[in-house]
Amino acid sequence: MPTLSASDYTTFLKFKAATASPIRPDIQTRTNATLSQSVLNANTLTSQAAFVVNPYTTTSTVVGTTISAVSTTTVTAARTNVLSAAVGDGTIITYTSSQAHGLSNGASVTITGFTVFTAANVTSQAVTVTSATEFTVAVAATGTATGTGSITGRVYYTTSVAHGLVAGDTVTITGITTFTASNASVLAAPTSTTFVLSSTTTGTAVTGETGTIAGLVYYTTAAAHGFVAGAFKKGVGFDTVLNLSGLTTTPAFNLTGITSIYRVPSTTVFVISSGVTGTAITSQSGVLTLVSTTNGNNTLRGLARVAARQVVQTRSNPDALSTVGFAGTSGAMSSSAFQRPGGLPTGFRGSQNSYTRLPQNAGWIQGQMLSSGQKRF
Repeated sequence: MPTLSASDYTTFLKFKAATASPIRPDIQTRTNATLSQSVLNANTLTSQAAFVVNPYTTTSTVVGTTISAVSTTTVTAARTNVLSAAVGDGTIITYTSSQAHGLSNGASVTITGFTVFTAANVTSQAVTVTSATEFTVAVAATGTATGTGSITGRVYYTTSVAHGLVAGDTVTITGITTFTASNASVLAAPTSTTFVLSSTTTGTAVTGETGTIAGLVYYTTAAAHGFVAGAFKKGVGFDTVLNLSGLTTTPAFNLTGITSIYRVPSTTVFVISSGVTGTAITSQSGVLTLVSTTNGNNTLRGLARVAARQVVQTRSNPDALSTVGFAGTSGAMSSSAFQRPGGLPTGFRGSQNSYTRLPQNAGWIQGQMLSSGQKRF
């Protein structure tokens, strides 16, 4: 912080008074307070003296539960042939699925795979949803299908923990055969442990393998964690982050300075957006800690009045010679004008002169209108 002498403060007061005045001098002379470093120092001091800064403090709170498992390999099955039955009554065909189908009323489907009652293999038919595992199409056919059928363009995935995905998400699946996916759209999430991707991939159903939803790490807690999706609470002067320590099987799953949670699929599962991978952790006790830092941005404490603005005006440099023109005709100043300090130098109207920083005189016209081209100083 700069220091302030008595003379600096006097100059500062002159400058403040000059900038507050409704009359702005057109020419800088030595009678006007100049904008100098001392004035800037004084202005800085008065601003800094107007507030008090709160101290910087940190508070750590241990979350009331521990981490019991961490995994990235949460996908346990993938398939397309989810239709287990199809029955036609001559007006409609009713389809039953082995898991929640995730379709909505009016959705258009193309169905393949049935070998008996092949009329159940339809193209671009609108569905009417009757339950989470049943829907109909308006096709006038009679019969009962055997085997399984697939809904073209839809691959169904099952996870070992609640996945937290929603329709519209874009995901990449790695680690399983046949039904890997790259930047595929989530069409539906029928249950907490099943979701549907938009994909034209077909093949034998995958079970007993483990796949990864790239970029997501799933943490399971021994009891309800109390977290919500999104950024941790922030406010005026404080920030909150999440730390996790104590995991040894895959230390990379420990957390430092996490500012937000990607999803909260259940009361005992939360998801962090992270590219970390490693061996799944079970039967360990990681410690979760919320760390709140107050006044991270040096907030103001109490009330203070600070000057609304500082007016800085640019004037002619009084240390340099300037050429000044006199309006009017040539000849000495008339008796109707008198000399005034701090203005133009004496001389003849219609001529040009130079002035310096010394006090000077100016012609000042009284009691009459200024003629065209004249300027009042």
